[in-house]
Amino acid sequence: MRGRNFLAVALYLDDQDDEAFHRTQIGRYYYAAYLEARLFCERALDFERTRQSQEHRRVPQLISTIDQDTADNLTFLRKYRNTADYDLDVSAETIARNVPQAELLAARIIARLDALAAANPRPGPIATDAHVRHTSAGLVVAALRRNA
Repeated sequence: MRGRNFLAVALYLDDQDDEAFHRTQIGRYYYAAYLEARLFCERALDFERTRQSQEHRRVPQLISTIDQDTADNLTFLRKYRNTADYDLDVSAETIARNVPQAELLAARIIARLDALAAANPRPGPIATDAHVRHTSAGLVVAALRRNA
């Protein structure tokens, strides 16, 4: 399984007009992007996992060495996720407004990581998992179009 598979889960929740679903969507968008970014760092930047929460800061730091905008987008998406998961006093309306932004950020991050991986292919899932890339590419394009 790939992180980008969580895009489909988030989109599946789109028909639910409920605060808990919106908060969950934001989390799924974040993890779709974060897990793809972490895998990119493992494959392209020789990142070794520690399985500690500091990885959520370390991955954007590594990505910033080659693409600051993507690193910033991932950091900002994490802030959306933290708000959705931990700040239950934030209004349902604010959370609902954050969902399309989270979707767009996730789509941009994944699309950029795909472009970076294609420009510098290495063996492994990012360069060779054509079926997953094709399937999620459709979800990424749809997200970008919906939020254009």
